[in-house]
Amino acid sequence: MLRKNTSSIYNIHFRILFLVVLLQLTTKIIAQDPRFSQYQSSPFTINPSYIGKDVVDWRVAMNLRSSSMESVNMTSPNTSTISLEKNLFSNTDKTSQFGIGVMLLNDGGADEILRSNYVGLALAYNLQISENSFIGLGLSAHQANRFIDLNAIRFESQFGSDGFQNSIPSGEYNYMPNSNYWSLNQGLNYTFNKENWGYAIGASYFNSNKPMEGFFTNNKYQLKSKVSYQTKFWMNIGGYDADKTVHLSHLSEYQGTYEIHSLGFIYKHGFTNSDIIRSLNIGFYKRFTEKSYPYIGIETKKWIAGLSYDIPTVDKSAINSSFKSIELSFVLQLTGSKSKDKRYTIDNVMVY
Repeated sequence: MLRKNTSSIYNIHFRILFLVVLLQLTTKIIAQDPRFSQYQSSPFTINPSYIGKDVVDWRVAMNLRSSSMESVNMTSPNTSTISLEKNLFSNTDKTSQFGIGVMLLNDGGADEILRSNYVGLALAYNLQISENSFIGLGLSAHQANRFIDLNAIRFESQFGSDGFQNSIPSGEYNYMPNSNYWSLNQGLNYTFNKENWGYAIGASYFNSNKPMEGFFTNNKYQLKSKVSYQTKFWMNIGGYDADKTVHLSHLSEYQGTYEIHSLGFIYKHGFTNSDIIRSLNIGFYKRFTEKSYPYIGIETKKWIAGLSYDIPTVDKSAINSSFKSIELSFVLQLTGSKSKDKRYTIDNVMVY
């Protein structure tokens, strides 16, 4: 009798868990594309017009994020991306920038049950229109492959005397095929930089070709378009002899009925007597209704590494706000022997 009651309790828990997973999958599929807390180092997911912008010759950018409702583990990140960009004008005297880039992104949602792989290609041209200002246009295309791993789901037929056992056949057939689609994305930006201050504004439109996706042949739906707006303002507060700058950034994204608004603040404390470390970067970001997260980074003339930790808000009404996450970013500038850096920029490493 006790074993029967225990089995019933486990069945109830399983149904509740499976319902929560399905709700999370539905929310993630319909409402959101993959995104990063450190969006300033992920141009492919923010605005394709940033591809190749302020790149001396080559630039490599990487983001790793681990998310969980419990503990987080950077040894097995849920979401990871790496991108490579090239400024085709690096070996010329042109101050305008013509960039090409490629991106690989892997995203695992719902405790790795939903897996998504993306490959992206992009072109962008940032034209210098005055001594201090640029206007940029960009175009990217993403090929996406999504699949649900039924082996990551525990079915009640796999419950035995020793608990759930994945080695026991579930009795379920993998009737859900992979979902493949490609998306077309556009972006533009305007940048103005003086010696001690500057700003940038940008807008982008993702999934403009209205791709169709779904895991059932007769039940496809149209992927929601995403509109993104970005602004940034920086100011040197250390005078001419010290590199102490403040960077304020804003990001707003709208996709279907889902929207996010983020504000960020970074203070860069420069080291004028160091030939290795250019600055120590300390910041704080607020993603309204979801999370807040502190940021710390180390920047040199060639690379920058950043670390952030998401702190969920008190409001647990949204699934995303219940997840803790830690994120690591790394951006590296690679300079060829023939490259010529005729540009003026306060951020020679940062993407956005």
